[in-house]
Parts: sequence; structure tokens; C-alpha cells
Amino acid sequence: ETYVLLMKELRAMLDQLSAETGRKYELTSAISAGKDKIDKVAYNVAQNSMDHIFLMSYDFYGAFDLKNLGHQTALNAPAWKPDTAYTTVNGVNALLAQGVTPGKIVVGTAMYGRGWTG
Repeated sequence: ETYVLLMKELRAMLDQLSAETGRKYELTSAISAGKDKIDKVAYNVAQNSMDHIFLMSYDFYGAFDLKNLGHQTALNAPAWKPDTAYTTVNGVNALLAQGVTPGKIVVGTAMYGRGWTG
């Protein structure tokens, strides 16, 4: 898989640079929180080359969608729509189901709000 190979090659290059400079270099990646996206990558393998995986659990709703309303950085699905796929819990659980080490998962949340008129 391309992503896994990319992380492996980047890790090798950073390790070489570390040997040359005596400094430690971390390898991280920010990824979609959608289970449908997570399932396309073997993060359980990629994590072996990575220090952290940043789960982008925000912008689930926003200006790009004028017909649906919801929390843009939802932890769980709302009671009125329990089948909501894009939630922080679903993203974390998808990574854990693959066997990703919990300590490597960093949850990113929105620290901003959105508004609209009309």
C-alpha cells in the first residue's frame, strides 16, 4: 500500500537524518476521521513508522453543506440521527479496531464556530 510505504520511507530518511544531526525527528500524519477513509489504509502497519496519528475529527458539517445541520466536531452521533457515520468515536474506534496503539492517536477538534444567515 502506498501510504504504508511512504511512511516507511520517510521514517528511514528521518532516522538517517537523525544519525547525521544527533536530533530526533518525529513522523506524524493528520488523517480523516471517517471510517470509510480509515478502512482504506493499514494504519496498524503504518503506525510502526510513525510517532502519532492525528485524527481530524472536525468539519463534519459546515459551509460546504447547506442542507444538513450538525455539530462540526461531534463526539458521538446525535440522538435525532444515530446512524451518523462521521463522529470522533467512530474514527477512534476504526483505528483501534485495526490495532493502532491508543497512545499514538491524537484527537483533533475544532476550536471555532460557524454561523449562517438566511
